[in-house]
This record gives sequence, structure tokens and C-alpha cells, in this order.
Amino acid sequence: MKNVKIKIEPSENPLDWYTLTETTNTILNELLAYAGREEFKEIKKEVPDQCRIKKLRTFTREIQVINREPDNFKSAPRMREIIDKYAPVLRAIYNENDP
Repeated sequence: MKNVKIKIEPSENPLDWYTLTETTNTILNELLAYAGREEFKEIKKEVPDQCRIKKLRTFTREIQVINREPDNFKSAPRMREIIDKYAPVLRAIYNENDP
């Protein structure tokens, strides 16, 4: 029998896993809340911008699909992808709303 070296990846640190899960959840939930608030504000206008409402609803559905997929929260690399993609979006929203 031939000796074969096996490379074993160290398991994720439980604290890292917790941080990834909470960060991913926070970003997604903040984006859902933002889209909901913005849609509500737009609908309340005398002349709502239907195009903006449609974009907000599409964005909401996009985030909901990600948020409702349990496999997204079983993979550290997938959570990092979500964070890398949506954290800048959330950061831009907050920076836009700074006084």
C-alpha cells in the first residue's frame, strides 16, 4: 500500500462561524428593512416613482431569496461572498444618509 499524504483543513473557529453568521444576517436584514422603508416612503408620495418602487421590490426579493436559503448559512465561503457583495451596498446606504 502506498503512503499518501492527506491535507486536512482545520475546522472553522466557532467564533469565526458565529461572526460570519451574525454579520451575514445583519447585512441582509438591514437591507430588507431599508428597502421596505424606502418603498413605504415612495408609496406615500403624491406622485410615487413606480420605477423606483419596482427596483426596490426586485431588490427585496433578491435579498429574501438569499436569506431564505439555509445552504447560504452552512458554508463559510458562501457567507463571505454574501458579505463581500452586500456590505458595500449597505455601507453606501448609510454614507448616503449621513447628515
